[in-house]
Formats: sequence, structure tokens, C-alpha cells
Amino acid sequence: MRFRFSRIPSGVRRHWSSALFAVTASVSTPLFALGAQGTTASDPIPALHEQLLVRARIANPALMAARARLDAARAGQRAAGAAPVTTLDADLTDGPGGDIAAGNLTLAASRPIGLGARRTAARAIAASEVVIAARELEAHERALSLVLTRELAAAVGATRVMQRLTASDAWLADAEAALSVRVATGEARYLDVLRVRTERLQLAAERADAMADRRVALAVLSAQFGAPLGNEWSATALAARVDSAAAVEDVGAWLLLLGERPPTDSLLEWADAVRAADALRQRAIGEREALLATQRAQLIGAAGVQRIGPANGGPAMGLVLGLSTTLPFTGRQGLAAAREAATADVGAASVAREAARSDARATLEAAVARDDAARERVALFSGVLVSAAESERESALTQYRNGALSLLELLDFERALLRVEVERARAIAAAAASRAALFGLEP
Repeated sequence: MRFRFSRIPSGVRRHWSSALFAVTASVSTPLFALGAQGTTASDPIPALHEQLLVRARIANPALMAARARLDAARAGQRAAGAAPVTTLDADLTDGPGGDIAAGNLTLAASRPIGLGARRTAARAIAASEVVIAARELEAHERALSLVLTRELAAAVGATRVMQRLTASDAWLADAEAALSVRVATGEARYLDVLRVRTERLQLAAERADAMADRRVALAVLSAQFGAPLGNEWSATALAARVDSAAAVEDVGAWLLLLGERPPTDSLLEWADAVRAADALRQRAIGEREALLATQRAQLIGAAGVQRIGPANGGPAMGLVLGLSTTLPFTGRQGLAAAREAATADVGAASVAREAARSDARATLEAAVARDDAARERVALFSGVLVSAAESERESALTQYRNGALSLLELLDFERALLRVEVERARAIAAAAASRAALFGLEP
């Protein structure tokens, strides 16, 4: 939104500069206490955010996909390291002259043994996949909460600006009516009427921009719910809840909702690039352990029975025992190359992880600075101070009707108050966006 503001004439200060100065001068004074005093989780804005979050957790598409991936990883963990299956071998040889009845029949069951290292490696890989999927799910839940905060602030801010522009237009309509009376008595020029009407047209255009911003924010909020969840959370019901939240004057509820900024090291662990690099490193380590397990000698034991044909005096039964093993040393060069490649993969993943952490830390330092500045800016706008300045509006209009205030002074006063209200809404929206940006969420 774009606003035109003029310097306030010195003559106006005699009447109402004290109230307006209380608002604008507060820019130089930290007011973090506003967010800590008299604000609880039952306040409308945090309560609405919690209601939105509860609903969005039910059917948010990204969250549902993350839950499905975690369920799949857990299923894979249950299946990992399972005991190998048994193989049944049957062998039939015929006797002299092709006589099958005089031949031998062997039935034997075989099964790999000594697979403890392989099964352990498989379980470790599956367990790491569960950890990775669990962190992804938690990251999606955190992102959902931050997106809701950001879009709620945008929707409420646009609503407040829209309402404030409407009130300003109504106020200027009263001024126009008073001006028309003065024009009729010859105390004012018709050009002044045109000036007020032009100002109202500008407000109408800015109100249209605020309405568009509100519609966009409400659409993004609705998209977090996935499929519609009944009339309680329809687009109309959501808009009504946002309108109710917009009635909250003090910024303390927003400061409570934003909460304290997490430590930088904690934020670093949740950076997308760092989590992705961690996952790659864990997978590389698991694959190397699995490779080392497969390069060990593998034993296969067999046991069964054998029917010996009657060629040597009648059929007989016998026991069959067998043992086979792989000989890894016969492919020593190839196995060594595979180990070197796996170790190199782990090393590369470790270097990439450190590089990701370094890049993320540099990005976070700037994001933290922006978040701190945005939060401080929100704390500057006390609802009490703004309300005190607002109370002077009617006094200014009365003075204008009585001729103690010129039209330009009246318009400048209204623009100054409008600027404070718009800047407060922008500050809250910017703080919510900067908090989301700490976790890598772009607008």
C-alpha cells in the first residue's frame, strides 16, 4: 500500500501534538514489557492461532505426506534385519539303464548362517531412516505453525488497514459535510471540497489494495486446511474469526504468539540444508556399514535326507549335511575399491554437512538480526498510545468546524494517524514473516 504524507504544520501542534508525539516518539524506546504484561494464552490472537493449528494438523496435505513417509519408514524398520528364508533343494538321479527307481533322491534344506553383522547393519539403516522421517515431520509441523502465524498476521493486518481506511473515509466525509456548510456561507472555497474528495478517492484506492491483500492471506490460510472441514471452518467463518482478531488493539498478543527467538544453534539444526546434509551423511554411513558386512565370509548350511536306490542290495535312507562359504579374499582388489568408495562417500557427506552448516549460519545471522529488529519494531506500537492519539481525531474535527484548524492541517493530522495504524499492521506482519524466515520459510 502507498500513502502520501506531508509535514505537519506547526500551528496544528498547539491543539493535538502531544497525543501524536506520544505515538511517534515511542520509536526510540524499547517496549518489550508490552508483550509480557497482561497477555495469556487465552487472548484472542494466540487462541485463534491454536484453533487454526489444530484444524490444519488434521488435513494439511504436506503434513499428511510427512506422516505417510514416517509410517513407511517405521514399517521398513520392522522389516529390516529379518531372518533369511530357508531354501529347499530336491535332487533326483536315475539308476543303471535309466531306471529312476534304482536311482538316488535327495531332499535338503539350506539357509545362510552367521548373518548377525548384516542384519545389524540393515536395522541401523532402517532406524536412521525413521529418525530422518521423524525430523521431517516435526519440521513440517513447525513450518505449519509459522505459516499460520505469518498469514494470520497478514490477514489481520490487512483487515485492520481496511477498517482504518473505512473509518478515515467516514471521518473525511464528516469533514466534507462541514466544509460544504462553510462554502455555502462563503467561509471556504469549493476547491477545498474537491481536495477532500480527492483525498477520499485515494483512500478508496488504498482500501481496494488492502481488500486484495486480505483475500490473498485468507486464501493461503484456507489452503493449509486441505479439504474443507465443514461450515465451522468455511471461508466465511474464517473471515469472521479474522475480523474478530483484528479488534485486538494491543500488540502484546502478537508478541506472545511470536514468543522468544530460539537460540541460533537450535535454529541451525532445523535449517533445511543442514537437515538434508545430515540425512545424506547418515545414509552414507549406513551404506558403508552394510557394505562391510556383505564383504565378510558368508556361510550356508544344509541338512536333509537321501534315498539310495536298490542297485547295491535294496533301497536305503541316509543323512545329508552340507556347508558352503564365500571367499571374499578372492576378490580382494574389487572389495577394497568398494570400501574406499564408501569411505570417500562418507567423507564427502561430512564435508558437505559442515559446508551446509557454515552457509546456514551465515544466512541465519542476518535472519536473526532482521527478526530482532522486527520484534523491537512491533513492541514500539502500544495500543494505548495509538488509542490516545485516535481520541484526538474528533477534537481536531471540532476545531476545524470552528475554524481553529485549516483544511490542510486537518488532512495532515489524519494522514499522520493513518500512517501510525498502517505501520503497526505492517510491523506485525513483517515480524511474523521474519520469524518464519528464521526456519527457511519464504513468503
